[in-house]
Amino acid sequence: MISKWNEVVGENDIVIHLGDFAFRNKASLIRPLLNGTIILIRGNHDLNIRKNDGFIIVEDKLIINNLILTHRPMNREDIPSGFVNIHGHIHDKKSYNGINVSVERTNYYPSELNRILSLQTMKKQWKNIHYTYYLGQYVFWHQ
Repeated sequence: MISKWNEVVGENDIVIHLGDFAFRNKASLIRPLLNGTIILIRGNHDLNIRKNDGFIIVEDKLIINNLILTHRPMNREDIPSGFVNIHGHIHDKKSYNGINVSVERTNYYPSELNRILSLQTMKKQWKNIHYTYYLGQYVFWHQ
């Protein structure tokens, strides 16, 4: 996964990782090997990860325009009208209330965010927003 990450993430890229970065205390060993600045939405396997491990940590969710980025999928009633929940956590299972981008669904490779959004009827709302990549459980764009 490290080589696939670094194939597409540059040193100046910002990555939003949707949680479960690494088991146990491995994050501090893996993080220096990865390109980019990582914003980590803490997952259930990330409890030991600290900011000094090289992350910007978000505890619950990150909202960018009408995207709600979370580790776990949100319940339908908790997603405001017009918003889309993009999440990880459920591995290769289908998401019923949002878009599951767990690495098992992307073959551990990045795919264009615009390609994923094109599957949604709300794509026209995103015409003027420039996102470069959507990587498994990671959303990232170039600075």
